[in-house]
Amino acid sequence: MYAELTADRYLLAGPSPCYRPQVQQKWVILYTLSGQGMIHDQDHRLECRAGSIDIIPPGMQKSVCQPSHHRLEGICCYFTAHPQWSILLKSIQDFCPSLHIQIDHSILASRVQHAFERLLEYCTEPVSRYDNELSFHTLSEILLSITVYYEPQEDRTDSRITEIIHYLKEHYKEDIRIEHLAQHVCLSPSRLLHLYKAETGETIVDTVTRMRLEQAEYLLRFTPQYINEIAYEVGFNSQTYFSRKFAEHFGVNPSTFRQGHTLQPIVLTS
Repeated sequence: MYAELTADRYLLAGPSPCYRPQVQQKWVILYTLSGQGMIHDQDHRLECRAGSIDIIPPGMQKSVCQPSHHRLEGICCYFTAHPQWSILLKSIQDFCPSLHIQIDHSILASRVQHAFERLLEYCTEPVSRYDNELSFHTLSEILLSITVYYEPQEDRTDSRITEIIHYLKEHYKEDIRIEHLAQHVCLSPSRLLHLYKAETGETIVDTVTRMRLEQAEYLLRFTPQYINEIAYEVGFNSQTYFSRKFAEHFGVNPSTFRQGHTLQPIVLTS
């Protein structure tokens, strides 16, 4: 499955209007720009005000309503969950099961607001063939900012595993050897494998493969490189194996993925 992303503005004014995002197999994020109201489903009613963020999982129905004496304005974003976003969404849901977020840190709240405003511009007023890429990274920034807000300040990950993850981010295109990694952090190979899986929930091989595939997805979206060139550039030794792993991860093969994400050049006329 590959990511789709749209955003639009909504405004509630007048006698007790309601805004109901369309129920579909997409995630929805509602960001309140100004005003005051309530967001509710069958079981819960929560106050939304300027800066409120409400995340709605696929298939769930929620409504935003405001009293007649208020005006409520916000941004609604629909998206299918890219693997990178899925990881962040899972973290947010672990820390905040209601998925109703009010960031009280003034600097972080300001950054999130500006990110939502940029996301809206990229989606509704495109001026460049790179706006699609910019919107992708802006939503990543928003989800990461929310994650940072909720995560405890202390790093709960073993420092040796953090060091390994940083190493993999720098060297995932290369031939990764467990023995070398273990020596790097003064662990036995078997102890490293066990500790890494316990700390991250995936194996080292899974992490390296995911990093390679995410970079390949980026190159397929935003470069004209041939698929075989991309496969070798990100660290795969076989295009056939790359295509199989890509299809397992994203649900479509690289060729089909690229056909759905070809950037069309914008012709500017005077």
